[in-house]
Amino acid sequence: LRDSKATLWEGGIRVPAFVRWPGKIREGQVTQQLAITMDWTATILAASGSSAGDIGKLDGVDLMSVLRGGTPVNNRTFYWKRYMGNKQNAAREGKWKYMKDDKDEYLFDLEADPGEKNNLRGSMTTVFESLKSKFKKWELEVGQ
Repeated sequence: LRDSKATLWEGGIRVPAFVRWPGKIREGQVTQQLAITMDWTATILAASGSSAGDIGKLDGVDLMSVLRGGTPVNNRTFYWKRYMGNKQNAAREGKWKYMKDDKDEYLFDLEADPGEKNNLRGSMTTVFESLKSKFKKWELEVGQ
C-alpha cells in the first residue's frame, strides 16, 4: 500500500482489526466491514450497555451486529482530514477514494488499485466531482 502511518494514503489508514470476545463473537469469523476509529467508541459503549449520555451524538456506528455475524457489511462514506505536515483530505465511498494533498487531487478505484497508483480523476469525472462535493459538504457540517 502507498505511504505509511500519519498519512491519508492507504498505507496510513488501512489497518486490520482483531476482536476477541469468547461467547459473544464467533471464533475465526472474518468480515470485510470498513470501520473508522470512532466506530470503536460506539461499539464499546453498546457492548457495555452504556450510552453516549452527555456527549451527545457519536460520529461512529455500533459494529456489534456485524461482529456477531448478524448483519451484512454496512457501506457508508468515510471522511478524513489531516492538518499536520502535508495537509490531506480524503473521502471513501465503496471502492472509490477521493484524495487531496498539497500537490493535487486524486480519485482511486481501491478494488482495482489498492496501491493508489492510477489517478482516475480525468476519466471518472462524475465520480470525482460527487465525492469531492460530499467531502466539502461534510467539511461544512463539522465546522472545518
